[in-house]
Amino acid sequence: MSFHRQTKGNELEKEASLFYHSKYTPVLVSSLVLRKRGGGQIDLTYLHKDTLTIIELKNGGILSPVQYFRLKDSGSLLGEVLNRTVFLKLNFAKFEKLH
Repeated sequence: MSFHRQTKGNELEKEASLFYHSKYTPVLVSSLVLRKRGGGQIDLTYLHKDTLTIIELKNGGILSPVQYFRLKDSGSLLGEVLNRTVFLKLNFAKFEKLH
């Protein structure tokens, strides 16, 4: 991944984090714990009522099948631990277009 693309991805995550975490309860999840259990790293997670929402942010490119299944596994694990319904949201757009 190029530095420019990585920087744009970081900016996208920062903007999305500020937006969602100002409206909902943020959930911090250790990528080390998820990876040890076969899951994937999560870009953004928050709680709203009884639902845990996991957001994968993409500033271009694709979500590979392996990435999808790792995110799904992470969602299953977190849903079980927190006893919550899990909603996976994939955003393949620039953040400005999301709100």
